[in-house]
Formats: sequence, structure tokens, C-alpha cells
Amino acid sequence: MKWGITCFFENRRDFALIEELAPQFPLEYVEFRGERPFFAPEDLTPEDLRFFRKVIEHTGLKVTVHATFFDINLSTLNSYLRQATLDCYRKYLDLAAELNAEVLVMHAGQLHKDASHIEELWELANRYLAENLQILGDYAAQRNITIGLENSPPNRNRLLVPNWQRQIEVLQRVNHPRVKALWDMAHSFLHGLDIQEYYDGIKDYLVE
Repeated sequence: MKWGITCFFENRRDFALIEELAPQFPLEYVEFRGERPFFAPEDLTPEDLRFFRKVIEHTGLKVTVHATFFDINLSTLNSYLRQATLDCYRKYLDLAAELNAEVLVMHAGQLHKDASHIEELWELANRYLAENLQILGDYAAQRNITIGLENSPPNRNRLLVPNWQRQIEVLQRVNHPRVKALWDMAHSFLHGLDIQEYYDGIKDYLVE
């Protein structure tokens, strides 16, 4: 097992503290949380990227990036928003490649609660999710990155990946070598799921 930490920071000085913290723990990875105000492609300059690469080099840590899941839905039914979502995640894959990241984490998305009972829309959301992950999987492969599809925390809407059974179902439908599972134990705990059962179910699909 390899351990890492997720970084939430609002300025470069705060991130630089990882150089002091990392040697105190048995860490091998650092995860960048890709959200404003922490870390977003539209805010980063070439100088910023050089700074982050330098800090990473000093720590010797490997990198993963958690793509945004604010204001975005990988399973959207809206064709205009779907294209924007793909464009957004391509930018995150480009950013991950700039940092030599091994994994880009994504959430599967959701179906709005008012549409959750309409089976045709549920199937459409699942189809779009699989197609989107196949498209992004190809893009990730060109950058030597693996997409980690994460189980989502509880939500008032119908989640595409709330548990390990759905996680595996989606991954098998996608069937892409660059799309694997990321397991967030806290999210499964919040759903009231059995942690050992979740691990036993998902372990063969895990990348992180």
C-alpha cells in the first residue's frame, strides 16, 4: 500500500509547506485538488506550473490530480453542457500531464432528482457517462494518465456511482484500459456501506 495526502491551498506559500511536512510521514503521493481557489487550469500561469513542479521535485512525491466536481456533471443530459464538460476535463488532463501526474480523478455525476424516476433518462445518463469516459480515456492514454472514477458522496440527486456495484457496472461498460476505479472510503462510510465489503468488491478495479 502507498500513502499520499490531498492538498487544499489558497496560495503558493501554503503549498510549499509540503516540503516540510512530507518527510515527517511515509508518503509517496501528493494529490492536487483541482478547484478554485486551490488549483484550477484557468487560473494557473506558466510560472505557477514551474513553481509546483519544483516543489514536487524537491519532495520526491508522485502526483495525482482531482479534477473539479463543482458545477459539472459527467453524466449530463444536456448536449451543450456535455461538450463543455468534455472540454473542461481535457484541460484537467492537460494540466495533469504538465505535472507528470499518474492519475486524474473524476466523479461520475448525477441525474437530477426530478428526473430520477424516468428510466429512459437514467439509461441516457449512463450511456453518456460511458461514452464520455471512453472519449476521455483515449485522451488520457495519449498523456500516459489513468482516469480514476470515484464513488460519490451522498446527494439529493440520483448518483451514477454511489456504491461498488455501480462503480464496476460503469467500468465494465466503459471497458477502457485507462479508466479504472478510485475508492473514497469516507464517501462509502457516509452512505452507510460496509467498508470491507466495498474493498473486496472493488479491489480488482482500483487504481487509487
